[in-house]
Amino acid sequence: MKSLINNTTFFLLFLFNSSLLFAQSDKNLDTLQIISEKRLFGENIKNHGRNVEVITAKEIAKLPVQTVNEALAFLAGVDVRQRGPIGGQADISMLGGTFEQVLILVNGIPMRDPQTGHHTMNLPVDLQMIERIEVIKGTASRIYGANAMNGAINIVTKDPASDRVFAQFYAAAPFENDTASGDAYYAFGYRAGVGFKTHSLSNRVDLSFQETNGYRYNSGSEQIRLNYLGRAIIKDDVLDIMAGTLNNKFGANQFYSPAFDKNSFEQVSTTYAALKYNTTRGGIRIAPLAYWRYNHDDYDLRAFNYRNNHFTTATGAEIHLSKQFEKYSFAGGIESRAELIRSNNLGKHERFFYAAYGEMKRRFKNEAQLTLGVNAQYNSDFKWRVYPGIEFNTPVASAIHFFANAGLANRLPTYTDLYYSDRSTLGNANLLPENALQAEIGFRRTLQNLRLQASGFIRNTDDFIDFVQDSIGARFVPRNFQEVVVRGGEFSGTYFFTNSKEQNFGITAIRAGYTYLDATINVTNVVSRYALEHLRHQLSVQLSVKTTKLFEHTASVRYLERFKGQEYAVIDYRIRMNQKNWNIFVDASNLLDRQFVEAGFVPMPGRWFRIGAEFNLK
Repeated sequence: MKSLINNTTFFLLFLFNSSLLFAQSDKNLDTLQIISEKRLFGENIKNHGRNVEVITAKEIAKLPVQTVNEALAFLAGVDVRQRGPIGGQADISMLGGTFEQVLILVNGIPMRDPQTGHHTMNLPVDLQMIERIEVIKGTASRIYGANAMNGAINIVTKDPASDRVFAQFYAAAPFENDTASGDAYYAFGYRAGVGFKTHSLSNRVDLSFQETNGYRYNSGSEQIRLNYLGRAIIKDDVLDIMAGTLNNKFGANQFYSPAFDKNSFEQVSTTYAALKYNTTRGGIRIAPLAYWRYNHDDYDLRAFNYRNNHFTTATGAEIHLSKQFEKYSFAGGIESRAELIRSNNLGKHERFFYAAYGEMKRRFKNEAQLTLGVNAQYNSDFKWRVYPGIEFNTPVASAIHFFANAGLANRLPTYTDLYYSDRSTLGNANLLPENALQAEIGFRRTLQNLRLQASGFIRNTDDFIDFVQDSIGARFVPRNFQEVVVRGGEFSGTYFFTNSKEQNFGITAIRAGYTYLDATINVTNVVSRYALEHLRHQLSVQLSVKTTKLFEHTASVRYLERFKGQEYAVIDYRIRMNQKNWNIFVDASNLLDRQFVEAGFVPMPGRWFRIGAEFNLK
């Protein structure tokens, strides 16, 4: 198997390198992909001082995916660990960290959940709403504060002003039956969206539904999402309105406690609402925002007739100020946040955050840029934390930029870390926050429709939090360990070919990424739940080919090897027949029908097939 993956990968990379010799384009890839950080003005990737990755809606449409989780799995350095199909539950980590150390945002609104990072990907936003996904790798606490310790993922939705009607339907099956009931396994889903205008207000409403009876005992799930986006133009100002809800029900067979939860069931409901305002006064951009997020987690451990009911609420308000000069840009602001939980297991708790930040960017004559910033945050539980950071970017040759950055970061214990208790786990109310220092250097080349990037980093984490077991049969207890050191390197490349609509055959796009990680941790004589579970090798290659005016094929190869030795390779495939206002697609997932585990003890699905159609009308 490994030789097959290696041969396939080298062949695709050979095509990738060879294509640069003869392809031509009049567009620059970086003018299409902008990082919209919430502090300073948006930055082209070319001039960014850190490791960033962007995947656009057009790229996602080529992939054999139906969820945000699946789309993220194709990005270098992003470790997606799913429990079950079509996004039933998933954890996201980056660059050797844990799922608690990455911040997920929707249009700059934080989706962090104080109960547990397991709920980070409970997103009311559906895949078809997404314009692009921006991934900032490495410490991002200077920008976003606590819990953006290993990076941040910002999901940018489509403009609500697009007055289009969208609909998609699909059905999927592995062509296998439940051995107990004899019923055939299946999945199906639909999604629809409509954009419309009322006076000066642009509106967009999206609905999606997905259902499956699973692929093994008690692995079915059902998801429904409803989301609203609005934009009002008030003279030269912009008011954005966002609101959405998700109801996700799924069988939780072996999700958390393999010895007891074969018949367990979980239901998670998430609702959010936010307002963002942008105005400019005297050349100063002023951007206040307010948000609210509510999550209800109902976990039914049927083996013991016991249920966990957790209700969490997070509310926040921020105001950002920024001004741009010829050689300098300045930004600053303040924010506050409250996190509350009411739970039959975790108890009743609340904590409050107050933060102030400032940043300065200096631009030099040779297009070099230096960014300095600091975020000072007060937390009612752990008092003051300060997160400074520095970034630098400079051209070193034609279309080649050198970048470097360093910063301090922090991750606060969740309420599960502090207070959770059951037959296998006991919380630790004396936990301290994790603290990390990361430094990174890299090179980025941008030329026409090409972007190549290579980087290396080292991260030192003090007071790393992990659930450990002192002896067989003992309960897992979270503890702080003195030091965890992670180091690694990464390469990624993207190339879009400029093929005319009349061309019947040719390569249209190639995307490749490879990440290598190594780590050391001073854990001895204990069983660890999360430490050293990261990826050692991660390789992802996608090749898109056009065979006629109508048909485009995308083949994907992913090879992953974890630090403790588990390895697997997955090959996926999509073919699309494209028409002006509609298309038909056929997907084949896990073509080689490999058996593998991404998280815990949950085996992932084998080979699945999916067929669907979508319609777009202006």
